[in-house]
Parts: sequence; structure tokens; C-alpha cells
Amino acid sequence: MANTDLRNGAIPCNAHGGHYVGSVNMYYLPTAESNDIAVGDFVIMGGTGDDDGVPSVARATAGSTDIVGVVVGFKPDAAYLDDTHRTASTERYCFVADDPDQLFMIQEDDGGTALTKAEIGQNCDLLVSAGVDTTTGLSQMEIDRSTVGTTNGQLRLLGLEQAPNNEFGDWANWIVRVNEHAFGKVGGV
Repeated sequence: MANTDLRNGAIPCNAHGGHYVGSVNMYYLPTAESNDIAVGDFVIMGGTGDDDGVPSVARATAGSTDIVGVVVGFKPDAAYLDDTHRTASTERYCFVADDPDQLFMIQEDDGGTALTKAEIGQNCDLLVSAGVDTTTGLSQMEIDRSTVGTTNGQLRLLGLEQAPNNEFGDWANWIVRVNEHAFGKVGGV
């Protein structure tokens, strides 16, 4: 059975792709952040904060380091009740699954050769070329399988999501961990 292309960014999960029961923390998205932000987007440290000291984040790009985690929702705001995502250059607050040991499920892209069991344990980067699905509010980030190798990479491939409708090939769902986590480093941003 072929996998279905259901891009939705990264979803916090346990080691086999099961439900996430962890915690989240609130982060600030200042007007200076010029990218749309969606549920499922990886975010990085923004290097600033709000007037109350809530740290800022920005949308991760391919090759970004200092990854904080994945956006799982937004603080309710009466001005944005119809928004399914955070519009570029809009001040908002988001909730991020930011534990450096948190695992995530994310789909691989369909460009080039599909990943196989031989790539389990190797590293890769994100494919961030697609933006936000403004209808669903979900991220379009995927694994960039053309970057898979044993050298540095944003993510470590831990195996396939264990689901009957998931197999090696285009758009397979992988369990990953963040290699380049902001809270796993000794130095500052």
C-alpha cells in the first residue's frame, strides 16, 4: 500500500509514533518575525523576548541550529479567532513542545530516492520550502531525504511510525529526535 501525502509538519510522539503526553511552554512571536508560523513547525531561538521576559522564537529553516521544538498551538487571542496559524509579522504567543528529549513524527518528501531501513540512525535536515497550509493551519515541513547521511543534521532518523498505513517509500512517516536542540548546548545563542 502506498503512503499518502499528508504534510502536517512534525507531531510530538513517543518512540513508536503513539500519543504525546508531554508538556509545552509558551514562547513569544514578535512582529519582527516575518514568516507565517503553523502548528507542526520547528522553531528556533529568536534571541529576544517580550517585556515580561517570555523568550521569542522564529520559524526554523533548512540547516537551522538552536532548534527549540515544535509549535503545538497558539495562545487564544480575540483579534485572531479566525486564524488557523500565526500570520507573518503579527505579535502572538505559541506553545512549543520543547523538551530536548522529545521525539517527533514527520513525513519524508518524495524527491529523489526513498529512504530505507539502512538510513535508520542517520541524520538529515528539514525541507522548509513549502509554507503554511492556510486552510488547515498546519505546517508543510518535511524530512529532506536528499540530506540524509551520517554527518551533521538537524534530525536523527529513529525508525518508521508503526502504523498499518505507513511503509518505506515516498511520504513515509518517520520518528525523529532533534540533534541540534537549543537546550542541549552549553554556549549561548
